[in-house]
Amino acid sequence: MFLRPVLAAACLAAAGALEYCSSVSGDGCETLRVYPSGSAVYLDTGSLGAQDAISLENITGVKQLKYMRRNTSPRKAPGSPLGAKFRNFRRQVLEMRWDDGSKEGVYSGTIPALGPTSTLSYSGHTFFFTYNGEEIARFLMTAGVNMYIIEPASDDAETFASPAYTHAKEEEAFMRRYEEETGYPWLAFYGRDKPVLNMWPAEFLGQTHVVASPHAYTHADGVSEGDLALSLQVLSHAPAGPRVFLVKELLSEFECDHVVELGKKVIRDSMVGQGGGFKSKTRTSRNGWLRRSAAPTL
Repeated sequence: MFLRPVLAAACLAAAGALEYCSSVSGDGCETLRVYPSGSAVYLDTGSLGAQDAISLENITGVKQLKYMRRNTSPRKAPGSPLGAKFRNFRRQVLEMRWDDGSKEGVYSGTIPALGPTSTLSYSGHTFFFTYNGEEIARFLMTAGVNMYIIEPASDDAETFASPAYTHAKEEEAFMRRYEEETGYPWLAFYGRDKPVLNMWPAEFLGQTHVVASPHAYTHADGVSEGDLALSLQVLSHAPAGPRVFLVKELLSEFECDHVVELGKKVIRDSMVGQGGGFKSKTRTSRNGWLRRSAAPTL
C-alpha cells in the first residue's frame, strides 16, 4: 500500500514537464508525472493499485465511514438558525443588544462606526442598536434574510452618496435574489472572485494523488531539510458520500508538539459578542489563535 513517497531527485525537464522518482515500495522506484501549479509541484500517481483490490479497511483499518446527516427540517421554520450580517452607516459606535423582553436587553458587544459586524441567531429573535441609551435601529431576525443595514442619519447626505453605502445596498439586493433563486443564504464576501484552488479528483476508493512541496518538515524551530511529498488518498466520493481524502504524516512530530506548546499559551475561555465580547454562561468552550508570525515554523 502507498504511504508517503520520499522524493529522490528532480530527474528531467523535458517538454515543459518534470519527472520525479519516488520510492513507493521497499526496493522499487516508480516514475511519476509532475504538473506545476503555483509554487508547489503536483504529481499524479493514478490508482497505485487495482481499483477493485482496495477497500477502506485496507487503507485505514476502519470498515465504514459514518457521515453526518443533513438537517431535513425546514430552514424557514420559526426558530430556525441563521447567520446575520449587520452594516452600520451611522457615524457613531453603537451598542448591540439582544431583546430578551427587558427594557435594556442583553448586551452583545458593539458595531464600529461605519463598520460591520455579524452574529449567529435564530429566526424570531430581535436585536436592537443604541447610542447613549437611545435606540437607533431594531431588527427582527427573519428566515431567508441574512443582511441588515443600519441606515445613515436622515441628514447625512455624504454617507447616503458614499460608495460603501451603495455597495452595501447592492449586496443586500444580491443576497435576497440568491436566497430566492437557490433557497440558500449567501454568507461569503460579496463580489468574491471565482475559486482558483485545485479540486482533486475523487473517482474511486484508494485513488491517490501526490503533492510535492519545497516546504519540508521542520525538526527544530525554523529549521527544515530536504523536499516533502504527501499523498492524498480517496476514502469517500460521490454519490455514496462527500469527497474525503486521507493525508498521512501531514506534520512532523516536532511540528505537532510545537503547535501544542504555543497553543497552551493562547487558549482561553471563548467569548460572546463583538468589540471584545463578554463571558457567557451558555458558551463553555475554550479557543485560541496562532498567527503565522508567532514562530518561524508557523
